[in-house]
Amino acid sequence: MTLLAVTTTAWAYDFRDGQEKDEAKFQKAIEEGIINAHPFPLVGQWGDWVNRCNDTLPYLSQAIKHWREVADATDMTAEQRAKAEALHTQYREAHEAFDQATTKPKNILKKRSEEASRAGKDELARKLMQLVHVQANYKLAILGGASEDLLRLLTPEQLAKWHTYRVTKHARNKMTDHLYKRSVNGDNLSDALGLSHKQKRDIEEKAWEIARDHFLPTVEGLEEINSFGLFGERGKRAMAMSDEKLYPWVVENVLTDIQSAKLAFADQRWHVTASPRGGIYNDGEKARVELSVQTDGEEKGAQIRYTLDGTRPTADSPLYKDPLTISKDTTIRARSFLDGKLLPGRTATARFAFPRDEEQAKPGLRYHVYQGGWNALPRFADLKADEQGVASGINLEVDGVGGNCGLVFSGIIEVPTSGEYTFFLTSDDGSALYINGQKVVDNDGAHGPRERSGQVRLDQGMHLIRVEYFDGGGGRGLSAHWQGPAIEKTTIPADVLKHW
Repeated sequence: MTLLAVTTTAWAYDFRDGQEKDEAKFQKAIEEGIINAHPFPLVGQWGDWVNRCNDTLPYLSQAIKHWREVADATDMTAEQRAKAEALHTQYREAHEAFDQATTKPKNILKKRSEEASRAGKDELARKLMQLVHVQANYKLAILGGASEDLLRLLTPEQLAKWHTYRVTKHARNKMTDHLYKRSVNGDNLSDALGLSHKQKRDIEEKAWEIARDHFLPTVEGLEEINSFGLFGERGKRAMAMSDEKLYPWVVENVLTDIQSAKLAFADQRWHVTASPRGGIYNDGEKARVELSVQTDGEEKGAQIRYTLDGTRPTADSPLYKDPLTISKDTTIRARSFLDGKLLPGRTATARFAFPRDEEQAKPGLRYHVYQGGWNALPRFADLKADEQGVASGINLEVDGVGGNCGLVFSGIIEVPTSGEYTFFLTSDDGSALYINGQKVVDNDGAHGPRERSGQVRLDQGMHLIRVEYFDGGGGRGLSAHWQGPAIEKTTIPADVLKHW
């Protein structure tokens, strides 16, 4: 395998002991007889580089893949371009050689993990998948190391140009993506309005101008923004500029009269609500649920369609006419439609549970751990858990949690007094909290430690709670707090968390 000479630069990244952790996993697996030898050896300079950088690899720049863009953005000299192209060739050779050498043992480990899972040996299956994930980390190491070598060709002035270009570009992408995803009668803005190629080009040029003039001057620490996008508060700032500056300009200067008319109707919001919003009922009781639609504009005959199995309502779902009577475990979801088209607005979600004996609720929440890599919360219902058990609190102190994994807590929260409650989630990376099936806190996405909160009115007694979390690599963390009547902001105590 071709090896590149890899060194680090002062501006680069926070290096950690990633490879040492991986090597410890392999050593333990060999001692336990799970494998006979190290399947993905990396030695010499590559091994040293991985050892320093492994935990931060998902966030490294992919500059080497886009070396021509780097060259154009920084006005590389002919000599620099020749060296950059040679580095790119070396990177591809090293990457392909490592991939060829390790794909077969990786597939063998995956197959053994699947066999162990089918045999009910969940712990063995989890350990085998942990070893599989290391191969992907090592491939990222080759990518990151080669990218650093490329950027080391630049002068300080050129490096500053590259950071400025990169931040501006990703802010522009964030703005245009946010704009195009605006809902117009159930479709995204681009498709619903039939934007032409020229219209899109004009929008992207304006977004670049806004990013350069308004976003860039407010950003500090340009080197911290990576090629995977603008995370956290910076990402929200870019999307806010899309709403505040880009969207009004597009309506005024880009759209035709017909497109503007379509958009004016879509800007009304048709919110569906459920009353009650869910909860826990005794066996034999019945819940009477009313659905209603509210709009910010004129009522135009919107209809409510619903499902009782938690799936998304469609134009073919049952039409709501009279209050629903619920007497068994049910998840209601409802949305508004007009002439067969989904209208923009919130979906009503209400979860009802009817345990046979509420007094038999046991302490703690059930938890399920899922191995895998994501950039946002996955649909956990479609996945098979690698680990499960009962936890006393909402945190990462449960078996099976490591890098690149998902975690779900579910059960009951006992509310002492009726009133408004605020729930807080702090996580690294994404998380979400649901009460009675309704999303109360949305802290999704790949990001560093960040707190998000949401409010909900709850009656005294038992309510369903669910917390979802994922770690996409690097640091990780999860904690949950609440605040309510006569309750200062505090960690959600173990004695109010139960399951059956």
